Amino acid sequence: MTNEVRWRRKITSNPCCSHCLTELETIIHALRDCPNARGVWDRIIEVADREAFYSLNWYTWLLNNLRVNHPSSKRKFWGIEFGIALWQIWKERNHRIFSSSTSLYTSTVQVIRRLMGDVIHSMVGESGFKDNTKQRVCIGWRYPPIDWVKINVDGCSKETQGWLELVESLGMLWVDGLLVSLLISGFAH
Repeated sequence: MTNEVRWRRKITSNPCCSHCLTELETIIHALRDCPNARGVWDRIIEVADREAFYSLNWYTWLLNNLRVNHPSSKRKFWGIEFGIALWQIWKERNHRIFSSSTSLYTSTVQVIRRLMGDVIHSMVGESGFKDNTKQRVCIGWRYPPIDWVKINVDGCSKETQGWLELVESLGMLWVDGLLVSLLISGFAH
């Protein structure tokens, strides 16, 4: 929660940003307009795009930047990078407030770039593209080989006596949850 929300809920006595000390800490202030957040954004956003980036209201700003294929974005995965940056800025803000520690803008930007690299690697892969073809895989019970016995025990029964009788009739012994064959001939595998 921002200090403004905490103040409205009577959790804190000061609705102002803990960094600025004079600005009301709204969500847009904490994530974009606070000097701490701005220091991160200024290292990510190109100079030519900053005026438009900082001028939008919070709702339009959020929606426009979360769009994966935003027309003014020169980055292919800008929506993902924007989301990662928001999360990292929020996390660093909470760390500063509740741990009374400071962090450098450069380290936050490095974390964002590292996470973005991981995302791109998982989406694109080393070869430059990822094969997203679907394969149909049937999952279910299959008959065992001819000289095998398969017993499905999924724990849905309250009484185990019936299972024990079946196991004993097949010439096997139940020991601490394991089925042990009494027949050396290999009847049960």
